[in-house]
Amino acid sequence: MFDLINNFGTGFCTLRSKRLPSLNLILGDGYNRAGSWPALGLSVSDCCEELNRLRSIRFESGGGLVPNELGQLEVFEYPGGRNISLRDPDNHQILLFEDFGDPV
Repeated sequence: MFDLINNFGTGFCTLRSKRLPSLNLILGDGYNRAGSWPALGLSVSDCCEELNRLRSIRFESGGGLVPNELGQLEVFEYPGGRNISLRDPDNHQILLFEDFGDPV
């Protein structure tokens, strides 16, 4: 069903669907800025482009983009790639990510 693609020893790992590679499940042992783990992850080709597109959307259901600790909407970059955090109306995290890494 899933392949383990990332496990950096930071308390979380990413599982990628074998049938739909753009679908990922991120499992972790802590709390993150958008909500609790697990998080649904969807891969995108360009996080900056997606963020610009999403900034123009009016989220009416209560979900939306999640700002960083300074209240800014920005792409988060880390050694394995980039991501944008969103939340659904029930505060479940959704990550749009641009992956730099190869599967383990």
